Amino acid sequence: MKNSSSLSLVGTTCVLAALLLLVTTGNVVGATPILHSADLTSFSGIHRLIIVFPGDRKREEAFLDQWDSTTVHTRMDHRSLLVFQIVNPKVVQELRKNMAPGESGFRVWLVGIEGHLLFSTGDDVEPWQIFNRIDALPGRITEIHRYNDWTAGHRTSP
Repeated sequence: MKNSSSLSLVGTTCVLAALLLLVTTGNVVGATPILHSADLTSFSGIHRLIIVFPGDRKREEAFLDQWDSTTVHTRMDHRSLLVFQIVNPKVVQELRKNMAPGESGFRVWLVGIEGHLLFSTGDDVEPWQIFNRIDALPGRITEIHRYNDWTAGHRTSP
């Protein structure tokens, strides 16, 4: 009897400590993956990236909330697109130093499949606007033609 009440007290204390830590640091991370490194080479040739930089928590959350639907995820999959947010100041600094040294604060980046910064904005932007930008890229147009040829039963050129 005494052990179960002691365990209950320890569990309650741990939960309260975790909540206090979250409230005091303000770092409540949602379902969006965190980018832990400025090295984007593991994505090169495979994925396009949307990277959300910190600087305005409400705008970050509003932007990221737009990407949380089945329809948007399907459209992301078709474009080999991943969304990340950054919380580590060192990663922010390193990425900006390498790709956009003059930027600061809240930003949304679109990084191409070859690892180049294609688009950067501090303005509000919606998923369909980013999808349209991707679909206008020459590499994406080639992907679409290759996919359409394949589904029509034609062999695609290498």
